[in-house]
Amino acid sequence: MARLEILENDIGIMQRGETYLLDVKFREENSSVAVTSASMEITYPCDSGSTSTSLTTTPITGRYEGVWNIPSSATYGEYRVKITATYESKTFIFENQFFILPWNITQQIRSVSGIKQSNDIDDRDIAIIAWNAYLEAKEKCFLRILDEELKIDGNHYIDGSNKTFYTRNTNLVSDHLVCDESAIEGLYKTDDYEIYELTTSITDAKTGKISVADKDGNALTSSVGCRVLLNYRIKSPAFKEQLFKKAVVYLASHEIILRFNELDKATLADLDSNKPVILANPDRMLKQYKKTMRKISMKRVGGVSYEP
Repeated sequence: MARLEILENDIGIMQRGETYLLDVKFREENSSVAVTSASMEITYPCDSGSTSTSLTTTPITGRYEGVWNIPSSATYGEYRVKITATYESKTFIFENQFFILPWNITQQIRSVSGIKQSNDIDDRDIAIIAWNAYLEAKEKCFLRILDEELKIDGNHYIDGSNKTFYTRNTNLVSDHLVCDESAIEGLYKTDDYEIYELTTSITDAKTGKISVADKDGNALTSSVGCRVLLNYRIKSPAFKEQLFKKAVVYLASHEIILRFNELDKATLADLDSNKPVILANPDRMLKQYKKTMRKISMKRVGGVSYEP
């Protein structure tokens, strides 16, 4: 009975606009074999869509390649990869994943943590840790504004033709959107507690300029007893992308160091080379993360600085 195995390249983090290249080798009992057919299917975050393509052969027996050009607007998150191969009239399925993040920080995490051996932790494991660190830092760095009433003034009001309004806050978050998250959402609530979604978009994130229309894209008309509510995120005026990136690297490095301390299979050479980082002060990266986040996080209620 055929027992098919694969070896594939270790891809953890990709970025928008890059080309994802799947490089696989099919084997049976450690010998390379040619399969009848092979394909890969990539499923987007939150099952929001997928793309499929056949794997192409290479001059090397048993080796196949698949290519996907990542769109410049691709959603950040986990992309699941399913490889399907037919061999000796049987179907074999292999699964894996990679992540799309704003930056590929794998090598930076290895460098900062001091854990550089791929046999201790591979790039895919680093990608999972980096993704969770990114989500945590994002949640703590950007302040969520919920159910804010639409700002109405003498120049911008609901009259059946105007679509331009401003939020009560500036420095809106228009990027770093994950899964099916929207930069801004608009709701139309009636006195009978019926809620309708509106068509909303950010025109100028820095000034808070937005466009608001009904679900069909038409300008809103005034109606007694109805409210327009907005949900969005804002960031500190001191926010800097590079500091945010650095914070994620520090947090991911901290999590990896904790994991490394629990590894029973760590080699003596690894322990010796990393002892100053791992044993002397295991919370050093966490302190650096908090220090960096204080520089870019929002002020909270009462003027108290947020400290992760």
